[in-house]
Amino acid sequence: MDKNKHFLADRNKILIKRDHSNTIYFMSRYSDTENTVTRYIEGNELSYFLSKDLPLEDWNSKGRLFAQSWDNHAPWIFEKHGILGANHGSYFTFRIETLRHWLFEADIGKILTDDEGNSFIILSIENLSTFYIHSMIPEGDEPFCDHVTGTLHIEGKTITPSKVTRWMMNGVPGGQISPHQRYNKITLLADGKEEIKEGETRECAYAELSVDMDLIFPDELIRYLQKNPGKYVAPNASFFDSTIKCEMTTFFQSGSCRRIRNKVTFLKDIPEAFHYGMIQYYSEIPFSLHEKMVPGFRKFTEQGMETDLDTLWKFPCGKGYIKRLKKEDAADPEKLPNIFIDQFGNEGKRALGVSLSYSSTCGITARGNEKERGDILLYLYQSGKIYPYACERSSAKAGESFTLHAFHQYFLPGENGTSIFHRQEEDGYFLYAVFPGKIGEHPFSLPAFLSGKEFSVQEKTEGVSVEKKPGALCFRSTAPGYIVLKF
Repeated sequence: MDKNKHFLADRNKILIKRDHSNTIYFMSRYSDTENTVTRYIEGNELSYFLSKDLPLEDWNSKGRLFAQSWDNHAPWIFEKHGILGANHGSYFTFRIETLRHWLFEADIGKILTDDEGNSFIILSIENLSTFYIHSMIPEGDEPFCDHVTGTLHIEGKTITPSKVTRWMMNGVPGGQISPHQRYNKITLLADGKEEIKEGETRECAYAELSVDMDLIFPDELIRYLQKNPGKYVAPNASFFDSTIKCEMTTFFQSGSCRRIRNKVTFLKDIPEAFHYGMIQYYSEIPFSLHEKMVPGFRKFTEQGMETDLDTLWKFPCGKGYIKRLKKEDAADPEKLPNIFIDQFGNEGKRALGVSLSYSSTCGITARGNEKERGDILLYLYQSGKIYPYACERSSAKAGESFTLHAFHQYFLPGENGTSIFHRQEEDGYFLYAVFPGKIGEHPFSLPAFLSGKEFSVQEKTEGVSVEKKPGALCFRSTAPGYIVLKF
């Protein structure tokens, strides 16, 4: 056997490879015939189906791409500062294009005004015709300026833009203000013990990626450039004070699952409202069938469409659908939705299940902590992307903290739309069975390591039941709902 090839022989384990630039390759069993392989670069992912008989190294040449994502790491949403973190730079950054601007690196940090009198600071110079500016920090409760009007004025000179672009995403090096996250330390361990170094591939029960990360407000850069003009400075420079610290640990696990534990600590007072979800899912790979199911919301009507997220709902992609679901939309305010499911397929056959979930037993989303969740629970967007939210606050004080536990998992849906997936969580092993409607009987063969083990019903909805049989479980549902078992 070729020693340079790595096969996944044990479906209860994973293969993990660390490449250069902190790129990770993650292989896990998906079905009886296929594995999933994900090239992971924190929120920027390519995921493939690959025959279980093929090695990890064939992921690209012989695999079948099913998810192409560049925005699976959720940013923070602030009332005043807008969207920050993940792939997002400040909402108040602008790329200015003109024939010739006659600005140079020495002009970085200088102030311009537009025809309305709004003030901006020069952040960087891309070339002779393109440069970047940011709205100046407003006084008091005034908002940042979110537009550029007419011409720009600096030191008696007028610049007439041919194009002004809001610049939130990554651009050329030195040509943008994203990202605002600073990575202080990154480690990747096999089974929580041995470090996986660049170029190494390991088979293990799980891999543990720990990231110490700071979120830095653009105010730090603006103040610095005012005092130290004349040179480009990255918005996440090592000497800037952080506003929020995230100690995020991602566990790559069997069952095509990523478990995430994030301890969030506020290092400065934040006198504005914000909300945060940490997880989201987006893919550019088209499927003719896209269904969503989020148990725990009441039926509602939006844009003339009656929607029941307790059952599988065919999402109207590309039809301008936008809906924010809040606490008032939850069926039970004491048991807020924590399970978010998307199913995809072609020609009417379901082929891919994606579950984003929050823990109902640990951290800020645990049962009993519903008051900490805030009002916004879920944002449904026309692209089909799903944005769950876990935390919402009107402000925060330095020293406050919370821990958020979440999951991203691929699973094979049942022909009848049933979703069954299981995984190790912070406080035990859990199995989820989610039913889109009345299912007379649904047998499920337990993996060998769970067969014979006792379990308790952690949570369930009315009409869903389970019966234990040798090496298997038999589920029944008289209505849409779910059951969660803890082994």
